[in-house]
Amino acid sequence: MKDANYFIEKLDMIAHPEGGYYKE
Repeated sequence: MKDANYFIEKLDMIAHPEGGYYKE
């Protein structure tokens, strides 16, 4: 499960380098 989160965070970081990853 952690791998999935890491993957999502990586993609989001690439998509939004200024905001990093978003979590609700």
